[in-house]
Amino acid sequence: MKKIFLLISTTAILFLSSNVILASSGMQIGVFNLQKVLKSAPQIPVMQTKLKDQFRPAGKKLLSSQANLKKDIKKYRDVSTVRASYRGKLQKDIIAKQNKIKAQQNALKHNFILARNKQLQAVLNKIKVVVAKIAKKRGLDLVISNANVAYNNKSMDITDQIIKALK
Repeated sequence: MKKIFLLISTTAILFLSSNVILASSGMQIGVFNLQKVLKSAPQIPVMQTKLKDQFRPAGKKLLSSQANLKKDIKKYRDVSTVRASYRGKLQKDIIAKQNKIKAQQNALKHNFILARNKQLQAVLNKIKVVVAKIAKKRGLDLVISNANVAYNNKSMDITDQIIKALK
C-alpha cells in the first residue's frame, strides 16, 4: 500500500513540477479540437463524395449478386418446381454464390477502409500544415489536440482559426 501511495505521490509531483516548468519557461501553447475541425472542414464532404462515387459501382454489383442469390434460394425452397436431382446442384451453386458474395463484401469493405484512410490522411496532413502556419504566426511553441487536455484557457484555443484557414 505504501508503494502505491509513493508511486502516486511521485507521479503527481512530477506532473505538477513539469507544468510549473512549462509555465515559468514562457512556453506558448495552443490547443485545438480535432473533432470540431473535422466536422467543419470542407474537405470532408468532398472526401465522402469521392468515396461514394468510387465505390458505388461495386456496391451495386454486390447488391445485384445478393438479389440473384435470393432468387436462387427461393427457387431451392420451392420443392414443387425443383426436381430432386437438380436440388443438389442448386444447393452447391447457392453455397458457392454465398461464399463468393461474402468474399466480395470483405474485399469491398477492405478496399473502402484503405481508400478512406488514405483520403483522411491527406485531410489530416492539410490540417497539420494549417496548424503549423497558425502556430508560427502566433508564436506558439507547442500545439496539441484537446483530446489529451483536462483543461485549457480559452485564449489557447486555435480551433476556429484552423477551421477558417481550411475554408
